[in-house]
Amino acid sequence: MVERAVQQVLEAEITSFLGAETYERTGERRGRRDGYKPRMLMEADQEWMGRLNQQE
Repeated sequence: MVERAVQQVLEAEITSFLGAETYERTGERRGRRDGYKPRMLMEADQEWMGRLNQQE
């Protein structure tokens, strides 16, 4: 459950940064999504895999 919440926050952050949704074409877009890179995320007592967006 925490993993899904963190993934949604990361997706919203990259969308805000780029100025466009996934596959959206706009004149204001400031880059592009370039796949995902798996990362190990750690909390005080938990570890889990997350997917971070790569960007250009």
